[in-house]
Amino acid sequence: MWSLRMSLRWGALWAMLASPAAARAHGGQPIVQEILFPGRALGSGTPGEAWALTNNQGLYAGLPGEFEWLCEDAVVQNAGLQGLLVLDADRREWLVATNYGLYRSRDGGCSFAVLDGPLGTAVPLGLWQHPTRPLEIVVATQNPGPTPDDLWRSTDGGETFTPAGLGIIERARWFTRSEAAPDVLYLAHSEGLARSDDGGATFVPLPLGPEALGAAPEEMTLLGTHPTRPDEVWAAIERFPDSTVIRSRDRGQTWAPVLEVPDAPTGFVMTLDGEEALIATYFEGWRRSVDGGETWSAEDERVPLIGCLTRAPGDTTIWACSNVFIRGPWVLGRSDDAGKTWAPALRRYQDIAGLWACPPESPAARQCAGLCPGQSIGAACGEADAALPDADASAATDAGLADATTEDTDADPIAGDAGRVAPRGRSSQSGCSAHPVGSSGHLSMWSAAAACALGVVRRRRRRG
Repeated sequence: MWSLRMSLRWGALWAMLASPAAARAHGGQPIVQEILFPGRALGSGTPGEAWALTNNQGLYAGLPGEFEWLCEDAVVQNAGLQGLLVLDADRREWLVATNYGLYRSRDGGCSFAVLDGPLGTAVPLGLWQHPTRPLEIVVATQNPGPTPDDLWRSTDGGETFTPAGLGIIERARWFTRSEAAPDVLYLAHSEGLARSDDGGATFVPLPLGPEALGAAPEEMTLLGTHPTRPDEVWAAIERFPDSTVIRSRDRGQTWAPVLEVPDAPTGFVMTLDGEEALIATYFEGWRRSVDGGETWSAEDERVPLIGCLTRAPGDTTIWACSNVFIRGPWVLGRSDDAGKTWAPALRRYQDIAGLWACPPESPAARQCAGLCPGQSIGAACGEADAALPDADASAATDAGLADATTEDTDADPIAGDAGRVAPRGRSSQSGCSAHPVGSSGHLSMWSAAAACALGVVRRRRRRG
Protein backbone atom coordinates (compact mmCIF):
# COMPACT_ATOMS: atom_id res chain seq x y z
CA MET A 1 0.00 0.00 0.00
CA TRP A 2 1.20 3.49 -0.85
CA SER A 3 2.38 5.31 2.26
CA LEU A 4 3.36 8.84 3.25
CA ARG A 5 6.96 7.64 3.58
CA MET A 6 6.85 6.22 0.06
CA SER A 7 5.35 9.43 -1.29
CA LEU A 8 8.06 11.51 0.34
CA ARG A 9 10.94 9.38 -0.88
CA TRP A 10 9.61 9.34 -4.45
CA GLY A 11 8.98 13.07 -4.31
CA ALA A 12 12.63 13.53 -3.38
CA LEU A 13 13.72 11.11 -6.09
CA TRP A 14 11.88 12.85 -8.91
CA ALA A 15 13.06 16.23 -7.66
CA MET A 16 16.61 14.95 -8.07
CA LEU A 17 15.80 13.67 -11.53
CA ALA A 18 14.54 17.09 -12.53
CA SER A 19 17.43 18.94 -10.92
CA PRO A 20 20.05 20.47 -13.25
CA ALA A 21 22.72 18.91 -11.04
CA ALA A 22 21.54 15.46 -12.09
CA ALA A 23 22.52 16.03 -15.73
CA ARG A 24 26.27 15.84 -15.77
CA ALA A 25 28.78 15.90 -18.57
CA HIS A 26 30.80 12.86 -19.58
CA GLY A 27 33.74 12.20 -17.29
CA GLY A 28 32.36 14.01 -14.26
CA GLN A 29 31.26 12.50 -10.95
CA PRO A 30 32.32 8.89 -11.58
CA ILE A 31 30.61 5.99 -9.88
CA VAL A 32 32.28 2.69 -9.01
CA GLN A 33 30.53 -0.20 -10.73
CA GLU A 34 32.72 -3.15 -9.78
CA ILE A 35 35.45 -4.00 -7.30
CA LEU A 36 38.11 -6.43 -8.51
CA PHE A 37 40.87 -8.32 -6.74
CA PRO A 38 43.41 -9.27 -9.41
CA GLY A 39 45.61 -12.28 -8.93
CA ARG A 40 43.11 -14.50 -7.11
CA ALA A 41 43.20 -17.19 -9.79
CA LEU A 42 46.96 -16.73 -10.23
CA GLY A 43 48.00 -16.93 -6.57
CA SER A 44 49.63 -13.50 -6.82
CA GLY A 45 47.13 -11.16 -5.17
CA THR A 46 48.57 -8.34 -3.06
CA PRO A 47 47.15 -8.17 0.50
CA GLY A 48 44.70 -5.29 0.90
CA GLU A 49 44.67 -4.35 -2.79
CA ALA A 50 41.52 -3.53 -4.75
CA TRP A 51 40.84 -2.44 -8.31
CA ALA A 52 37.69 -0.38 -8.93
CA LEU A 53 36.05 0.03 -12.33
CA THR A 54 34.01 3.20 -12.77
CA ASN A 55 31.25 4.10 -15.16
CA ASN A 56 33.12 6.91 -16.94
CA GLN A 57 36.66 7.30 -15.58
CA GLY A 58 38.30 3.93 -16.01
CA LEU A 59 40.30 2.16 -13.30
CA TYR A 60 41.29 3.18 -9.78
CA ALA A 61 43.59 0.54 -8.31
CA GLY A 62 46.00 -0.08 -5.47
CA LEU A 63 46.42 -0.30 -1.73
CA PRO A 64 44.92 2.22 0.71
CA GLY A 65 46.90 5.43 0.32
CA GLU A 66 48.57 4.17 -2.88
CA PHE A 67 45.79 4.15 -5.48
CA GLU A 68 46.71 4.90 -9.08
CA TRP A 69 44.42 5.94 -11.91
CA LEU A 70 44.15 4.67 -15.49
CA CYS A 71 41.63 6.75 -17.46
CA GLU A 72 39.13 4.93 -19.67
CA ASP A 73 40.41 6.64 -22.83
CA ALA A 74 43.64 4.67 -22.41
CA VAL A 75 41.69 1.71 -23.83
CA VAL A 76 39.46 3.49 -26.34
CA GLN A 77 37.76 6.86 -26.24
CA ASN A 78 34.72 6.81 -23.93
CA ALA A 79 35.43 3.13 -23.25
CA GLY A 80 32.89 2.52 -20.48
CA LEU A 81 34.72 -0.38 -18.82
CA GLN A 82 32.50 -3.42 -18.28
CA GLY A 83 35.11 -5.85 -16.97
CA LEU A 84 38.84 -6.41 -16.58
CA LEU A 85 40.86 -9.59 -16.09
CA VAL A 86 44.57 -10.09 -15.36
CA LEU A 87 45.83 -13.25 -17.03
CA ASP A 88 49.42 -13.64 -15.82
CA ALA A 89 51.31 -13.38 -12.53
CA ASP A 90 53.37 -10.42 -13.84
CA ARG A 91 50.16 -8.49 -14.58
CA ARG A 92 51.19 -7.72 -18.12
CA GLU A 93 48.40 -9.60 -19.91
CA TRP A 94 44.97 -7.98 -19.52
CA LEU A 95 41.62 -8.58 -21.12
CA VAL A 96 39.19 -5.65 -20.90
CA ALA A 97 35.50 -5.43 -21.76
CA THR A 98 34.30 -2.04 -22.99
CA ASN A 99 31.18 -0.59 -24.58
CA TYR A 100 33.00 -1.05 -27.90
CA GLY A 101 34.07 -4.69 -27.54
CA LEU A 102 36.92 -6.63 -25.97
CA TYR A 103 40.46 -5.26 -25.87
CA ARG A 104 43.76 -6.82 -24.86
CA SER A 105 46.84 -5.28 -23.27
CA ARG A 106 50.19 -7.05 -23.22
CA ASP A 107 52.06 -4.34 -21.30
CA GLY A 108 50.07 -3.93 -18.11
CA GLY A 109 47.57 -1.37 -19.36
CA CYS A 110 49.83 1.04 -21.24
CA SER A 111 48.51 0.11 -24.68
CA PHE A 112 45.51 -1.84 -25.95
CA ALA A 113 44.36 -3.55 -29.13
CA VAL A 114 40.87 -4.71 -30.05
CA LEU A 115 40.32 -8.47 -30.24
CA ASP A 116 39.77 -10.05 -33.62
CA GLY A 117 36.45 -11.75 -34.23
CA PRO A 118 32.85 -11.06 -33.19
CA LEU A 119 33.67 -10.11 -29.59
CA GLY A 120 35.85 -7.28 -30.82
CA THR A 121 32.69 -5.39 -31.75
CA ALA A 122 30.17 -6.87 -29.30
CA VAL A 123 28.69 -5.00 -26.33
CA PRO A 124 29.61 -7.13 -23.30
CA LEU A 125 27.60 -7.47 -20.13
CA GLY A 126 30.78 -8.47 -18.33
CA LEU A 127 33.88 -10.61 -18.29
CA TRP A 128 34.52 -13.37 -15.74
CA GLN A 129 37.41 -15.64 -14.89
CA HIS A 130 37.38 -19.10 -13.33
CA PRO A 131 38.75 -18.80 -9.76
CA THR A 132 41.29 -21.64 -10.15
CA ARG A 133 41.79 -21.80 -13.95
CA PRO A 134 42.84 -18.25 -14.88
CA LEU A 135 42.79 -18.79 -18.65
CA GLU A 136 39.18 -19.98 -18.57
CA ILE A 137 36.96 -16.97 -19.28
CA VAL A 138 33.30 -16.35 -20.05
CA VAL A 139 31.75 -13.27 -21.67
CA ALA A 140 28.04 -12.50 -21.96
CA THR A 141 26.81 -9.96 -24.51
CA GLN A 142 24.04 -7.35 -24.63
CA ASN A 143 24.18 -6.18 -28.21
CA PRO A 144 21.76 -3.58 -29.57
CA GLY A 145 19.66 -4.30 -32.60
CA PRO A 146 18.94 -7.66 -34.21
CA THR A 147 22.26 -9.36 -33.36
CA PRO A 148 21.47 -12.35 -31.05
CA ASP A 149 23.26 -12.44 -27.72
CA ASP A 150 25.07 -15.34 -26.13
CA LEU A 151 27.57 -16.43 -23.53
CA TRP A 152 31.02 -17.07 -24.98
CA ARG A 153 33.69 -19.27 -23.37
CA SER A 154 37.46 -19.33 -23.76
CA THR A 155 39.96 -21.78 -22.28
CA ASP A 156 43.08 -20.08 -23.69
CA GLY A 157 42.98 -16.63 -22.14
CA GLY A 158 40.75 -15.10 -24.78
CA GLU A 159 42.72 -16.15 -27.84
CA THR A 160 39.64 -18.05 -29.05
CA PHE A 161 36.00 -18.08 -27.90
CA THR A 162 33.15 -20.55 -28.43
CA PRO A 163 29.48 -19.51 -28.04
CA ALA A 164 27.14 -21.59 -25.89
CA GLY A 165 24.44 -21.32 -28.54
CA LEU A 166 21.77 -19.65 -26.39
CA GLY A 167 20.63 -17.35 -29.21
CA ILE A 168 19.20 -14.72 -26.88
CA ILE A 169 16.93 -12.42 -28.87
CA GLU A 170 17.51 -9.26 -26.85
CA ARG A 171 20.29 -9.39 -24.26
CA ALA A 172 21.93 -11.05 -21.29
CA ARG A 173 21.00 -9.23 -18.07
CA TRP A 174 22.56 -10.82 -14.97
CA PHE A 175 25.30 -13.34 -14.30
CA THR A 176 26.54 -15.17 -11.24
CA ARG A 177 28.98 -18.02 -10.62
CA SER A 178 28.64 -20.46 -7.75
CA GLU A 179 31.31 -19.79 -5.15
CA ALA A 180 31.20 -23.35 -3.80
CA ALA A 181 31.02 -24.99 -7.26
CA PRO A 182 32.65 -22.58 -9.75
CA ASP A 183 31.73 -24.62 -12.82
CA VAL A 184 28.07 -23.80 -12.09
CA LEU A 185 26.98 -20.58 -13.81
CA TYR A 186 23.64 -18.77 -13.83
CA LEU A 187 22.56 -16.34 -16.54
CA ALA A 188 19.37 -14.25 -16.52
CA HIS A 189 18.43 -12.89 -19.94
CA SER A 190 15.60 -11.32 -21.87
CA GLU A 191 13.83 -14.65 -22.42
CA GLY A 192 14.39 -16.31 -19.07
CA LEU A 193 16.94 -17.93 -16.78
CA ALA A 194 19.53 -20.62 -17.51
CA ARG A 195 22.19 -22.64 -15.70
CA SER A 196 25.42 -24.27 -16.84
CA ASP A 197 27.05 -27.12 -14.94
CA ASP A 198 30.13 -27.29 -17.14
CA GLY A 199 31.62 -23.81 -16.94
CA GLY A 200 29.50 -22.29 -19.69
CA ALA A 201 29.81 -24.88 -22.45
CA THR A 202 26.12 -25.82 -22.27
CA PHE A 203 23.03 -24.45 -20.48
CA VAL A 204 19.65 -25.72 -19.31
CA PRO A 205 16.58 -23.48 -18.81
CA LEU A 206 15.29 -22.74 -15.31
CA PRO A 207 11.99 -21.42 -13.95
CA LEU A 208 11.76 -17.71 -13.14
CA GLY A 209 11.22 -18.15 -9.41
CA PRO A 210 8.12 -19.62 -7.75
CA GLU A 211 5.32 -20.18 -10.23
CA ALA A 212 2.83 -18.44 -7.95
CA LEU A 213 4.72 -15.16 -8.26
CA GLY A 214 4.46 -15.16 -12.06
CA ALA A 215 7.75 -13.33 -12.64
CA ALA A 216 8.65 -11.90 -16.02
CA PRO A 217 12.26 -12.15 -17.30
CA GLU A 218 12.86 -8.43 -16.80
CA GLU A 219 11.89 -8.74 -13.11
CA MET A 220 14.42 -11.45 -12.26
CA THR A 221 17.74 -10.30 -10.79
CA LEU A 222 20.47 -12.68 -9.64
CA LEU A 223 21.92 -11.80 -6.23
CA GLY A 224 24.57 -14.43 -5.51
CA THR A 225 25.29 -17.90 -4.19
CA HIS A 226 26.08 -19.55 -0.86
CA PRO A 227 29.83 -19.81 -0.12
CA THR A 228 29.71 -23.42 1.11
CA ARG A 229 26.48 -24.93 -0.31
CA PRO A 230 27.04 -25.63 -4.00
CA ASP A 231 23.34 -25.92 -4.85
CA GLU A 232 22.12 -22.71 -3.20
CA VAL A 233 21.50 -19.59 -5.27
CA TRP A 234 19.75 -16.31 -4.36
CA ALA A 235 17.75 -13.98 -6.59
CA ALA A 236 15.09 -11.28 -6.38
CA ILE A 237 11.88 -10.59 -8.24
CA GLU A 238 12.06 -6.83 -8.53
CA ARG A 239 8.76 -5.01 -8.61
CA PHE A 240 7.34 -1.68 -7.56
CA PRO A 241 6.70 -1.03 -4.76
CA ASP A 242 7.61 -4.43 -3.21
CA SER A 243 10.35 -6.84 -4.28
CA THR A 244 10.64 -10.49 -3.23
CA VAL A 245 13.95 -12.14 -2.37
CA ILE A 246 13.90 -15.81 -3.35
CA ARG A 247 16.20 -18.79 -2.78
CA SER A 248 16.82 -22.11 -4.51
CA ARG A 249 18.52 -25.08 -2.88
CA ASP A 250 18.60 -27.24 -5.99
CA ARG A 251 20.50 -25.06 -8.46
CA GLY A 252 17.46 -23.11 -9.58
CA GLN A 253 15.11 -26.01 -10.31
CA THR A 254 12.69 -24.83 -7.62
CA TRP A 255 12.44 -21.56 -5.72
CA ALA A 256 10.92 -20.34 -2.47
CA PRO A 257 10.22 -16.77 -1.32
CA VAL A 258 12.34 -15.73 1.66
CA LEU A 259 11.87 -12.01 2.21
CA GLU A 260 9.71 -9.17 0.92
CA VAL A 261 11.06 -5.62 0.95
CA PRO A 262 9.27 -2.37 -0.05
CA ASP A 263 12.26 -1.51 -2.22
CA ALA A 264 14.78 -3.19 -4.54
CA PRO A 265 18.07 -4.83 -3.51
CA THR A 266 21.24 -2.97 -4.47
CA GLY A 267 23.62 -5.52 -2.99
CA PHE A 268 23.87 -8.99 -1.46
CA VAL A 269 26.77 -10.64 0.32
CA MET A 270 27.32 -13.58 2.67
CA THR A 271 30.14 -14.08 5.15
CA LEU A 272 32.79 -16.70 4.45
CA ASP A 273 31.06 -19.31 6.61
CA GLY A 274 27.64 -18.49 5.17
CA GLU A 275 26.15 -17.74 8.57
CA GLU A 276 25.59 -14.01 8.10
CA ALA A 277 24.09 -12.32 5.07
CA LEU A 278 23.46 -8.70 4.19
CA ILE A 279 21.05 -7.15 1.69
CA ALA A 280 21.26 -3.43 0.90
CA THR A 281 18.37 -1.51 -0.66
CA TYR A 282 17.89 1.89 -2.27
CA PHE A 283 15.68 3.53 0.35
CA GLU A 284 14.67 1.07 3.06
CA GLY A 285 17.97 0.44 4.84
CA TRP A 286 19.52 -2.99 5.17
CA ARG A 287 18.30 -6.48 5.94
CA ARG A 288 20.57 -8.81 7.92
CA SER A 289 20.44 -12.54 8.59
CA VAL A 290 22.55 -14.30 11.23
CA ASP A 291 21.26 -17.81 10.52
CA GLY A 292 22.26 -18.40 6.93
CA GLY A 293 19.29 -16.60 5.42
CA GLU A 294 16.51 -18.35 7.32
CA THR A 295 15.32 -15.19 9.08
CA TRP A 296 15.98 -11.51 8.42
CA SER A 297 15.82 -8.31 10.46
CA ALA A 298 15.78 -4.69 9.35
CA GLU A 299 18.48 -2.25 10.37
CA ASP A 300 19.36 1.31 9.45
CA GLU A 301 21.81 1.69 6.62
CA ARG A 302 25.38 1.89 7.89
CA VAL A 303 26.54 3.61 4.72
CA PRO A 304 24.23 5.82 2.62
CA LEU A 305 23.30 4.35 -0.77
CA ILE A 306 25.89 1.60 -0.65
CA GLY A 307 26.70 -0.48 -3.72
CA CYS A 308 29.26 -3.01 -5.00
CA LEU A 309 28.86 -5.33 -1.98
CA THR A 310 31.32 -8.17 -2.50
CA ARG A 311 33.60 -10.63 -0.79
CA ALA A 312 36.24 -12.73 -2.46
CA PRO A 313 36.17 -16.52 -2.09
CA GLY A 314 38.27 -17.49 0.89
CA ASP A 315 38.29 -14.02 2.44
CA THR A 316 36.39 -12.54 5.36
CA THR A 317 36.62 -8.85 4.46
CA ILE A 318 33.57 -7.33 2.77
CA TRP A 319 34.09 -4.48 0.31
CA ALA A 320 31.65 -1.85 -0.91
CA CYS A 321 31.44 1.44 -2.79
CA SER A 322 29.38 4.55 -2.15
CA ASN A 323 28.60 7.68 -4.13
CA VAL A 324 30.68 10.55 -2.71
CA PHE A 325 28.61 13.00 -4.75
CA ILE A 326 25.39 12.05 -2.94
CA ARG A 327 26.00 11.56 0.80
CA GLY A 328 28.59 8.78 0.43
CA PRO A 329 31.43 8.90 3.00
CA TRP A 330 34.04 7.30 0.73
CA VAL A 331 34.62 5.88 -2.73
CA LEU A 332 35.67 2.42 -1.50
CA GLY A 333 35.26 0.95 1.97
CA ARG A 334 36.03 -2.30 3.81
CA SER A 335 34.44 -4.11 6.71
CA ASP A 336 35.85 -6.93 8.83
CA ASP A 337 32.69 -7.46 10.89
CA ALA A 338 30.07 -8.30 8.26
CA GLY A 339 29.20 -4.68 7.52
CA LYS A 340 28.66 -3.44 11.06
CA THR A 341 31.54 -0.95 10.82
CA TRP A 342 33.46 0.31 7.81
CA ALA A 343 36.88 1.79 7.11
CA PRO A 344 37.74 3.79 3.98
CA ALA A 345 40.11 2.33 1.41
CA LEU A 346 39.80 5.31 -0.97
CA ARG A 347 38.10 8.40 0.46
CA ARG A 348 37.92 10.63 -2.60
CA TYR A 349 38.87 10.21 -6.21
CA GLN A 350 41.49 12.94 -6.01
CA ASP A 351 43.28 11.05 -3.20
CA ILE A 352 45.22 8.93 -5.71
CA ALA A 353 48.99 8.67 -5.44
CA GLY A 354 49.41 9.27 -9.19
CA LEU A 355 48.60 8.19 -12.72
CA TRP A 356 49.14 4.66 -13.97
CA ALA A 357 52.83 3.89 -14.34
CA CYS A 358 53.37 3.95 -18.11
CA PRO A 359 56.19 5.36 -20.29
CA PRO A 360 55.53 8.98 -21.36
CA GLU A 361 55.32 7.97 -25.01
CA SER A 362 52.75 5.19 -24.38
CA PRO A 363 49.16 5.56 -25.62
CA ALA A 364 47.83 5.46 -22.05
CA ALA A 365 50.11 8.29 -20.90
CA ARG A 366 49.14 10.43 -23.89
CA GLN A 367 45.40 9.81 -23.60
CA CYS A 368 45.26 10.44 -19.83
CA ALA A 369 47.50 13.52 -19.79
CA GLY A 370 45.74 16.61 -18.47
CA LEU A 371 42.72 14.72 -17.11
CA CYS A 372 41.81 14.87 -13.42
CA PRO A 373 40.52 12.07 -11.21
CA GLY A 374 36.93 12.63 -10.17
CA GLN A 375 36.60 15.76 -12.32
CA SER A 376 35.13 16.59 -15.72
CA ILE A 377 37.23 17.46 -18.72
CA GLY A 378 38.76 20.92 -18.26
CA ALA A 379 38.65 20.88 -14.45
CA ALA A 380 41.63 21.98 -12.38
CA CYS A 381 43.32 18.91 -10.92
CA GLY A 382 43.47 18.77 -7.14
CA GLU A 383 40.09 20.36 -6.51
CA ALA A 384 37.72 18.63 -4.12
CA ASP A 385 35.10 16.35 -5.59
CA ALA A 386 32.22 18.47 -6.83
CA ALA A 387 29.39 17.17 -4.67
CA LEU A 388 25.71 17.51 -5.39
CA PRO A 389 23.82 20.08 -3.29
CA ASP A 390 22.63 17.61 -0.63
CA ALA A 391 26.05 16.11 0.06
CA ASP A 392 28.06 17.50 2.96
CA ALA A 393 30.74 16.53 5.38
CA SER A 394 28.21 15.49 8.02
CA ALA A 395 26.89 12.63 5.92
CA ALA A 396 29.14 10.04 7.55
CA THR A 397 28.20 11.17 11.04
CA ASP A 398 24.50 11.27 10.19
CA ALA A 399 24.70 7.68 8.95
CA GLY A 400 26.33 6.44 12.14
CA LEU A 401 29.74 5.99 10.56
CA ALA A 402 31.96 7.05 13.41
CA ASP A 403 34.20 4.05 12.80
CA ALA A 404 34.11 4.42 9.03
CA THR A 405 36.38 7.44 9.03
CA THR A 406 39.22 5.71 10.82
CA GLU A 407 42.09 4.71 8.59
CA ASP A 408 42.75 0.99 8.61
CA THR A 409 45.53 -0.23 6.40
CA ASP A 410 45.86 -3.66 8.02
CA ALA A 411 42.71 -5.23 6.66
CA ASP A 412 42.75 -8.84 5.56
CA PRO A 413 43.78 -9.36 1.91
CA ILE A 414 41.19 -9.76 -0.76
CA ALA A 415 42.10 -11.57 -3.92
CA GLY A 416 39.15 -12.24 -6.16
CA ASP A 417 35.52 -11.44 -6.68
CA ALA A 418 32.62 -13.69 -5.99
CA GLY A 419 29.71 -11.46 -6.79
CA ARG A 420 26.63 -11.07 -8.75
CA VAL A 421 26.44 -9.21 -11.96
CA ALA A 422 24.16 -6.48 -13.04
CA PRO A 423 24.22 -5.26 -16.61
CA ARG A 424 25.10 -1.73 -17.61
CA GLY A 425 24.20 0.42 -20.50
CA ARG A 426 26.32 1.41 -23.42
CA SER A 427 26.73 5.06 -22.55
CA SER A 428 29.81 5.99 -20.52
CA GLN A 429 28.23 9.22 -19.39
CA SER A 430 27.20 9.80 -15.83
CA GLY A 431 23.85 11.28 -14.91
CA CYS A 432 20.47 10.59 -16.40
CA SER A 433 21.62 10.82 -20.00
CA ALA A 434 23.30 7.45 -19.49
CA HIS A 435 21.51 4.11 -19.67
CA PRO A 436 21.64 2.83 -16.09
CA VAL A 437 22.48 -0.76 -15.27
CA GLY A 438 21.69 -2.44 -18.51
CA SER A 439 18.69 -0.48 -19.58
CA SER A 440 16.98 -2.25 -22.43
CA GLY A 441 13.42 -1.04 -22.07
CA HIS A 442 12.89 -3.78 -19.47
CA LEU A 443 14.14 -2.08 -16.33
CA SER A 444 11.72 -1.90 -13.45
CA MET A 445 10.74 1.54 -12.20
CA TRP A 446 12.99 0.92 -9.20
CA SER A 447 16.12 0.29 -11.24
CA ALA A 448 15.60 2.93 -13.89
CA ALA A 449 14.68 5.82 -11.61
CA ALA A 450 16.76 5.08 -8.55
CA ALA A 451 19.94 4.06 -10.35
CA CYS A 452 19.73 7.09 -12.60
CA ALA A 453 18.99 9.65 -9.90
CA LEU A 454 21.05 8.26 -7.05
CA GLY A 455 23.98 6.77 -8.87
CA VAL A 456 23.68 3.40 -7.18
CA VAL A 457 24.96 1.22 -9.99
CA ARG A 458 24.27 -2.39 -9.17
CA ARG A 459 26.92 -4.11 -11.06
CA ARG A 460 28.73 -7.15 -11.44
CA ARG A 461 28.53 -8.11 -8.33
CA ARG A 462 29.46 -10.06 -10.85
CA ARG A 463 30.29 -12.95 -8.91
CA GLY A 464 32.65 -14.39 -11.36
